[in-house]
Amino acid sequence: MKIQHHPLLQSVLAVLLITVTAIAQAAERQLEIISLQHHQAEELLPSLQPFVDKQGVISAKGNQLIIRTSDQNLEEIKTLIKRLDQPIKRLLIEVKQPLTSSRHDHGTGISGNISLPDKNSQTRLRTSSTSSRDTAASDQKIQVLEGHTALIKTGQLVPMAKKQLRSGGQVETIIEQQDVSTGFKVRPRLNGDIVMLEIMPFSASQASTGGGVINQQQAFTTISVKLGEWIEITGISSSQQQNDRGTVYKTHERNQMQRQVLIRVTEQ
Repeated sequence: MKIQHHPLLQSVLAVLLITVTAIAQAAERQLEIISLQHHQAEELLPSLQPFVDKQGVISAKGNQLIIRTSDQNLEEIKTLIKRLDQPIKRLLIEVKQPLTSSRHDHGTGISGNISLPDKNSQTRLRTSSTSSRDTAASDQKIQVLEGHTALIKTGQLVPMAKKQLRSGGQVETIIEQQDVSTGFKVRPRLNGDIVMLEIMPFSASQASTGGGVINQQQAFTTISVKLGEWIEITGISSSQQQNDRGTVYKTHERNQMQRQVLIRVTEQ
């Protein structure tokens, strides 16, 4: 006797099998709410998410982490949370900005006189050369809690004239103070004796076209360094040359400038 398998019955059985398997797997995954002692849950979430199983779920609310995953993975996540949920440390950020400028001038000229009627002449070739070198440094210190952002900047407030339309159709000119500064924001995070620094440099300057326009630039980078070690986060160098030539003289001028920004983080 042959048993015929109905296609519809086979489909129903397959769906039931998949459903029962999914229910069984869901039952194996535990839901747990873990309260943190020293951090907000959102602060640790980016560090924990890569370690959650593909079928697992983790979310954050206030100081609580809500986790649904397998028993084995849950224990791994708990171990990681204990390592990360440590008391927030107070850090000291030091910034040095040494500036070196140099100037070199060189000139060559011919001077003399011609006497008549015998046309005797005397000429002299004169050369001169001068060099100068100046150094300056700007040091800044600021305390910040681990995981929080510190702002370090230098600049000035520049008065800018702007026109605005008042009620009644009258136009008036007002003076506003515009912040024209250069600096960076930095957020330190500790991992043992290694500091991860999220650095967001920015700069603002008046546009050459005028009219109260401010040019702004921003960037973002992440670097790592050992606690207590200096690291250069940026360096700027520029060079200008100018030549002047006449009938009996020639001059050459060269100006160079180099600025560094060094940063160090120590634990307080």
